[in-house]
Amino acid sequence: MKIETKIAEICGRENITADIAVVDNYKIICDFTYGVPRNTLFQVASISKPFFAALVMRLCDAGREIDGGLLDLLRHRGGANVDGFDGYNSGDKIPSNAEILRGKGNSPTVKISTNKRYKYSGGGYQIAQEIITQKFGDFCDLMRAWIFDPLKIKHWGYFTSYPNDVMVASKDYKIYPEFAAAGLHITARGVADFGIAIMRSLSRDGFLSTQSAHLMTDKFASPHAVGFRATEKSFWHGGVNNEFFSHVIFSKNGRGVVILTASNNEKVFTKIEQTVRAELNWQDFEINEFSL
Repeated sequence: MKIETKIAEICGRENITADIAVVDNYKIICDFTYGVPRNTLFQVASISKPFFAALVMRLCDAGREIDGGLLDLLRHRGGANVDGFDGYNSGDKIPSNAEILRGKGNSPTVKISTNKRYKYSGGGYQIAQEIITQKFGDFCDLMRAWIFDPLKIKHWGYFTSYPNDVMVASKDYKIYPEFAAAGLHITARGVADFGIAIMRSLSRDGFLSTQSAHLMTDKFASPHAVGFRATEKSFWHGGVNNEFFSHVIFSKNGRGVVILTASNNEKVFTKIEQTVRAELNWQDFEINEFSL
């Protein structure tokens, strides 16, 4: 496929390891890896946030009682501090989420203030994770049952250490026990399947109710909807974990580009997205600056 050749040329010139998926008309038309075997997992860092936000929305859709303040945390308007996390080296003592919230790891104590203005906060997502798991059960079990199994996504994981049979795209990694905010490992196809499910839900109830889908993808008073950044036409998110840089953007009419890399070269995102837009003649497809 011509588009894969073009993407491979960019990856070669930029010397990056990558997993890339392109969606058109609600279908994956390109699923391409460069520098690693297929189904190798990438840390997607803050792109973990929309996946966790979708769990919360699915629970809401199923009639589970969720306090409205939780959604404010997922929009970064809950008054929480701690924007991001530094990760841990292999062999470090890995704190539990409760310990992370109390400042017993390598990040400050997570607190909530009365100031509810927009402030990007991974800490808010960890508060939300604690609330959800205390009320509904184990984090990974919840994500499997409500997100990954319904979407038939097979290659994913959250790890505090790597099993021998797990392939990760870079050996220059850190461990992120902050699962909701930064801990997801997945493939580009998995992210694309997730985005397709949300895009389809915008017009009819499906994976999400239409109301929940719009809460996740419509811009209100702040740059973030519930989980994603959003504009009138698109929703997107970036992610940075040590060696892993990623970017995903979906339009609201069935198109999208997912770029997962084991590289700190964020300029490659715009190059690949511009190439896809040109090759597929997506004249109305927005390309946004890399941002979390």
